Amino acid sequence: MGSEKDSHKIEKFDGTNFSFWKMQMEDYLYQKDLHWPIKEKPATMTDEEWSKKRKPKNMDEEDLELLDRKALGAIRLSLTKQVAFNVKDQLTARDLMKTLSNLYEQPSAVRKVHLVKKLSNLKMTEGQGFREYLNQFNEVKDGLTSVSMGFDEEFLAVFMLTQLPES
Repeated sequence: MGSEKDSHKIEKFDGTNFSFWKMQMEDYLYQKDLHWPIKEKPATMTDEEWSKKRKPKNMDEEDLELLDRKALGAIRLSLTKQVAFNVKDQLTARDLMKTLSNLYEQPSAVRKVHLVKKLSNLKMTEGQGFREYLNQFNEVKDGLTSVSMGFDEEFLAVFMLTQLPES
């Protein structure tokens, strides 16, 4: 997602590992001073209090709309076509992030089945580096944790070892 002058590149979100992508996206928006539109209201504040507090100083309504549109664009540009199609109707950065969270962060039967299938099909192939395999394994494990499907660490360690090649 980055241009040559950007020091960090965010991979396009393809529907997997949402929590990692979300962390990177939030960091990116903060670096670009585009974070205001995605800030969440604290539960202890009224809408009126939040509206006053969250508004950046010295910004009129037109500037705020432009800032939100820039944040919305940055987020959309970091989505694959398939993911973007699912959220194309969202008109604000906050609504877009909420919708993505609802689709990809919340536990659902379909998401759980997808992740368990992915785990069961994950095998280290001959010649594949262990670090690459471990990264793939941890990505699936983190996904399962995010949908409230934690597994005993000993089970995961034994399972991971059974997926290694004979060599």
